[in-house]
Amino acid sequence: MQKEGKTVIKVSLDNSTRGKFSDKFESIEYILLNAPDSTPLVGAYNFHFTDDLIYVRDMDLNNVMVFDQKGNLKKVIGSRGEGPGEFIQIDEFQVTDNQLYVQDTYLYKNLIYDLDGNFISEARNELNNVSFYHHKDYSLYFLGYYPDNGKYGFLRKDNQDGNVQGFYEIPDEIMGLGRFASANGFIQDTYNDRLYISLPYIPEVLQWDKATGIITNHLVFDFGKYNMTPKEKELTGSKKQEVLFRDNLVEKVKLFVPFQNGYFAHLRQGESTDHFIFLDKEFSIIYQAYDLQNDLDGISFKFPWTFTHDSIVFLIRSSRFYNSYLEEYSGKKIEVKKDSVHDFFQQFKHELKEDKWVLAKLKLK
Repeated sequence: MQKEGKTVIKVSLDNSTRGKFSDKFESIEYILLNAPDSTPLVGAYNFHFTDDLIYVRDMDLNNVMVFDQKGNLKKVIGSRGEGPGEFIQIDEFQVTDNQLYVQDTYLYKNLIYDLDGNFISEARNELNNVSFYHHKDYSLYFLGYYPDNGKYGFLRKDNQDGNVQGFYEIPDEIMGLGRFASANGFIQDTYNDRLYISLPYIPEVLQWDKATGIITNHLVFDFGKYNMTPKEKELTGSKKQEVLFRDNLVEKVKLFVPFQNGYFAHLRQGESTDHFIFLDKEFSIIYQAYDLQNDLDGISFKFPWTFTHDSIVFLIRSSRFYNSYLEEYSGKKIEVKKDSVHDFFQQFKHELKEDKWVLAKLKLK
């Protein structure tokens, strides 16, 4: 098995300053995911963006909902049952140029649909994996940290001969920490033909060669005095939270995104301090700040959820957006310009009062 490299990224969090959106972003685009009451979007969780469409996994209703770039619902892919072409739950999905892959670990199978939602095929999957990535030559599976899966956290399965190879030996301190949902899973670097995945419970990111499905780099974020000790990493639930909050520690990298000219990392320190870190192509820090203020339009939203090829995306409850807008602009004289936050509010002020979701796309400079 090929030995991967290792890159340690030292981050002195005490050097972070209070930042502003305008430091790194040029504009904000708002999109209301305007699903009707007959087909609501309840638990928006996983996202995939194409040039024309937005795919959203509803974690609660187990649908893949497809919106256009204006937020209009175009189709819903959901099939209830245990027969061929049907699923009970969606653990994760992947969109390729012409197909949609859906995983249902409850029924131990992976399903393939075309992008119109027509069923193509399904295959048995005995792995109780957390995330997956399908390539024409191989499939990657993140198994989590279960000891019954052996010492490796990842498996690579050759799609031709079925050969299985293990990657990433699970550290003792996180062995057995259990199952968890991932908002982003395997992230594709379209500029460098790589994949990345942020590991849960520890501040580490794995880099994979997309052509071969082999780990090529292991990124380890070092926060010095704000690192968790091995013993602290073993904690779970309220006990871990107590230590994180009390000592202002960092558990993990919540979002790691490759862009054309470098990388972005978001992490939470202690109870509520959100750090935004930008790195160049050599993983050297070029900008770090915390709790960025929205000096572009004043709307309040705190931490990023996902990304597009040129934007960081925040996910906001529509009612929260509505209240934030009124708090910021009530009683003030405004000018409603096309595609501004005021234009967005005027278009959807009735729908925003309902239980819907808003995407805020912050475009990088």
